[in-house]
Amino acid sequence: MSQARDARGAPDGGATEGLERALESLRGESEVAQALLGLSAALAEVRSVDETLELMVSQVPPLFGAERGFAASLDRSGGRLGISATAGYDAALEAVLRHPSGQDDLLAPLRSALGGREPVLVQGDEPALASLGPLHGVGSLLILPLARAGVDFGVLGVGFTEPGRFDPKDLALARGVVHQCAMALTNARQLDLLRGLREFGLRIGRRLRLRGVAQDITGGAAKLLDADAALLYFADPGGTRLAPSRVAPIPPWLPPSFERFDLTSPPWSRLIEGETLSSREVAGAEGMTGPELSVLAAPILTGRSPILGAVVVVFRGSRTLRREDGEALNVLGAQAGMAITNARRFERQRRVARHLQAGLLRTTLPVIKNFDVGTVYKPASGESEVGGDFFDVFELPDGRHGFMVGDVSGKGAEAAAQTAMAKYMLRAFCMREPDPALVLQDLNSALVQTMGEERFTTLIYGVIDGASCSCSMASGGHPAPLIHRRSQGIVEALETPGGILGLFENQRYTTLDFDLMPGDVFLCYTDGLLEVRSDGELYGRDRVARSLLDQPPESGAPDLAQRVFEAAQGFGEVTDDTVVFALICTASEGPAAGEVRDGRFSGVPAV
Repeated sequence: MSQARDARGAPDGGATEGLERALESLRGESEVAQALLGLSAALAEVRSVDETLELMVSQVPPLFGAERGFAASLDRSGGRLGISATAGYDAALEAVLRHPSGQDDLLAPLRSALGGREPVLVQGDEPALASLGPLHGVGSLLILPLARAGVDFGVLGVGFTEPGRFDPKDLALARGVVHQCAMALTNARQLDLLRGLREFGLRIGRRLRLRGVAQDITGGAAKLLDADAALLYFADPGGTRLAPSRVAPIPPWLPPSFERFDLTSPPWSRLIEGETLSSREVAGAEGMTGPELSVLAAPILTGRSPILGAVVVVFRGSRTLRREDGEALNVLGAQAGMAITNARRFERQRRVARHLQAGLLRTTLPVIKNFDVGTVYKPASGESEVGGDFFDVFELPDGRHGFMVGDVSGKGAEAAAQTAMAKYMLRAFCMREPDPALVLQDLNSALVQTMGEERFTTLIYGVIDGASCSCSMASGGHPAPLIHRRSQGIVEALETPGGILGLFENQRYTTLDFDLMPGDVFLCYTDGLLEVRSDGELYGRDRVARSLLDQPPESGAPDLAQRVFEAAQGFGEVTDDTVVFALICTASEGPAAGEVRDGRFSGVPAV
């Protein structure tokens, strides 16, 4: 290998030193590149912001020969730094970091590094760390700013036990770390927004009522962007003005200008074009200027109308809003539009079904000799659709009375239509042959031909003979009725064989005859009463039976039916439509107690 020499042929020392410096620089660059490559691999998987910060404080300090690190994030106003993650610190020093006694001194270099966008090395004898060093062995602190595209996230701190030095290689490494960490936080922020949007979409997709949808929109928007408030506005029929939803009122700390927005003039008219508005766009609008508030607004559009409404998020104080914040709110607005449209459609269908069902249940209860009749119908609470529960009481050609309590599968207007069909078919069949078993047999055959696939009905049909205080009934897969034998203080369940109606042909049913003594109560109900839940536990038939035993003897049938329902309601939430049918024998005397005539049923205990 040739060697540089001077004029006298001696080796050139300056050239050698220069070559060594170049080689040293290359080695340093290689070490920096290798370290950054390892960090890049560790940060390659996109994680949440919290997970990314935890990873940074564990991965970055060893690159600088340190074992301690912390991350301090800006709050949503961008004015305060708070510790988000730590690694390698004992509890005492972590407490000082989170709540330093000289807070201004400690935060000054953190803000300085963030404002200057350059790494800063603070020695332990400087005022910012002087109070920490003697107590906890902090020799120096390297502060790395976390910012990207003009958006500040916070800072990353690397703690050393000895006074540190900062050579060009360290500076190059620090700048590379800053770049990679800021990029990882940008990706993490976007992942958090995507996860938030997915969670919001899943939650709002389960809502059926407009009130719940509106509450989810405002709550979801505020949570997604960590805002102080989120508001939901609806457009008037002419699409000229936005007014706030009554379900989500405007907070009192907002100015009156938030009471309505004019869609016919800028900046709000731009919402009609699908634009998202930030504080910069609305700065000229009345009541929207000044450093007190930051605003972001996204339109809620549908395919059939220019604009359905808008969702507006508000932050106290000045806040730097990122481009992805506006994009996320725009996506949320689109999800909100679909949810609102579906909720309005559901509520229209629900109103139609309620009107249909109200007509079906509009029954004038007849006066029956020796009997008092009472009924309760309660629609489902919460998000549930209208069910197919129904009842009816009517006079038969021979002077006796028929009654039915049933439940058609399905929900909404279709269930109401199927209910009407089952109810009036049964009335027609019992006019020609009142025997309960034969009536259900005929009804089943008819429903098999007319009901759609996977549609069925459960039903109790019975006949009341007021003159003899005797009854008969048949069951088509319905919950067993109960009889409270008041003189004996027991409750019996009338278990009767018979399959559900409308699914299978050639079903056979059994007529069950039974007598009622004075004061006895016959109770029939739909499964909504049994399926009331409390902490996952069903109300069940035994509790219904006990509620019968608790009723005062002077209760009339309407009052008793109401009390039985309220007992279930007191146990838990009623989530399905519910019918309660009560029949009380009011005769002064009846068949001898315990008498069982041919074919008559004495019952089995329910409790």
